[in-house]
Amino acid sequence: MYHDDVKVIHTSFIHQPGDTLECVVRFVLATIQQQFHTVGNILDEWDRLGYQAPTMWGMKKDGVKFIKRNKVKLAAQLQNATVAEAIDILLTVPGLNTVKAGFAVQLLGMGAGCIDTHNARMYGINVAAFKITPKHTMKTRNAKIRSYLALCDGLGGSPALWDVWCNFVADKQWKHWEDAERVSKMHVNWTVGRLKHNEDRW
Repeated sequence: MYHDDVKVIHTSFIHQPGDTLECVVRFVLATIQQQFHTVGNILDEWDRLGYQAPTMWGMKKDGVKFIKRNKVKLAAQLQNATVAEAIDILLTVPGLNTVKAGFAVQLLGMGAGCIDTHNARMYGINVAAFKITPKHTMKTRNAKIRSYLALCDGLGGSPALWDVWCNFVADKQWKHWEDAERVSKMHVNWTVGRLKHNEDRW
């Protein structure tokens, strides 16, 4: 699942870096504190209502505005970045912290992973330990990112984290998903599959 679906997003990032990054970040923001099967409807609402969408609350709205303005610059910075540097770059997006920045990096095919609430419970991990605030020094910031990446690697890296999560969601939310491959495929559909929706109309 991972290798096939992430390859599609990564290829899109190579050819359309700014637009692909915007789609990926919008998708990641839409997943925050939401069940995965609702994300498509959330993105549809964002396209219809723009910044007035009820589901685009708080930092999600700030993040969507930020990535729209800065997608070209951030995509350029990501081109030659290490995995740790990529997470650090995406931490500048309002609404993203280490875990969700790691998710965006994973979607782009650069490594990392997303230790979300489900994974945290599954593996007995306190993800709050990786949270980065403006008060943290660069040394602490870098240490937290390196520690998070070491954790992801220890759990099998991007491919294992992706496939295990898709299987978990397909099993837990079985009323909404026919199988794990469908869960995985929706990561593609709800990111680069929506490139045509990303017109500057807001």
